Amino acid sequence: MWAPPCVDSVGIDNILLDRDNRKAMGIPESVQDYSMCNINDDFDYDRSLTGSYWVYQKLLPLNQYKITIYSGDSDPAVPYAGTITWINKIRKELSLPTEDYWRPWYTTTLNGRQNSGSVWQLSNQLKLVVFKGIGHMAPQWNL
Repeated sequence: MWAPPCVDSVGIDNILLDRDNRKAMGIPESVQDYSMCNINDDFDYDRSLTGSYWVYQKLLPLNQYKITIYSGDSDPAVPYAGTITWINKIRKELSLPTEDYWRPWYTTTLNGRQNSGSVWQLSNQLKLVVFKGIGHMAPQWNL
């Protein structure tokens, strides 16, 4: 596991390196351990206009999985407008009904109840959870 000192990856590392969590997520033991960064120069990343859209096209019609997509609302590098666009596209393509449209979700802090973001629930299978004031690494920064 390696991350630059300027990146706080302790929370996400603890979750994704835990053997019980890996087993629960169906990750075979033969798959290398999670690491926030790749210290080697052998990482081959290909950009794609469709991204992981095809995964959801295949999984959602199976009606076997509940999928939650996490996003932040304040990241100019990876804006959530693209996520909303592909969710709308798949909603139309698979005729997924909207069950909850941009319902706010709240957390309780020492200062009281605060709006922490919004939820868009499609059918019983797909949910978009948007974190207020967080970037595309929402799960990392909100653990």
